[in-house]
Amino acid sequence: VLGLPRSHVVAGAGGTRARFEGGSIYRSTGTGAHVLFGPVLTYYQDHGGPSGGLGVPTSDVEGAAGSMSASFQGGTVSCDSSGDCSRS
Repeated sequence: VLGLPRSHVVAGAGGTRARFEGGSIYRSTGTGAHVLFGPVLTYYQDHGGPSGGLGVPTSDVEGAAGSMSASFQGGTVSCDSSGDCSRS
């Protein structure tokens, strides 16, 4: 899913991040490493990433029936099959 690396591991707010062709891995000592991709990753980046209100990821992206979601310290991002996302 992720493909080849597109960056080195870099330090940022709350931990580290590595970018790949198909997504990113975010890691913090408190939550571990989690894979983000697709519209969930885009929403997360558009809303400040780890330094925004969502904080660092606490789960990987998970999907079912065309939708996907991931949990963060500050909530959950859910995206439908058309790529429309919301935060709860």
